[in-house]
Amino acid sequence: LRLLARPTRRNATLYAIATTLGLYTNYFHFFIILAQWTFIVFQRRHYRNALTMWFVALVASGAAFLPWGLAVLSIGGFARTALSWIPFPALLDLPQTLFTLLLGSTIRFSDAWLWLAVLALTLAALWGARRAERQTRDFLLLWLILPIALVLIISIDLPIPQKRSIYLDRFFLPFLP
Repeated sequence: LRLLARPTRRNATLYAIATTLGLYTNYFHFFIILAQWTFIVFQRRHYRNALTMWFVALVASGAAFLPWGLAVLSIGGFARTALSWIPFPALLDLPQTLFTLLLGSTIRFSDAWLWLAVLALTLAALWGARRAERQTRDFLLLWLILPIALVLIISIDLPIPQKRSIYLDRFFLPFLP
């Protein structure tokens, strides 16, 4: 958001560093970049001055991540990864994921009274967000919702050879804005 508000070389460099570190830390960071890209595509008229700086920073980040990407591809990509233990998502996994992200993984999903806490936290967040700039609010909502939704869609059990699920609550920690 700082880069979009003030497109300077310093902010572009900081964005490129943060994005590169995110990619090296967690492969799911790609989904955060996709959420940011989606936001910028829809808000391009509002951030016209920042588009070039943002794109250059993203290309620099991709170039910095290229050695790792080439190393992964040289050993056959992710085909041999041991992700087969992750179950395919069920219908209740999305609300349970949001529940876990709001209240933590140590609280039982079956405790009905905690749904009141989740509802209260959600309403409080929405009430507080009403004062935020529309672009900031939309950016944060896309950051939280789009990556989780895409991972859910990717992980649906389909009759595809070598199909694996990657939907696991703890993998979503980087998506918390």
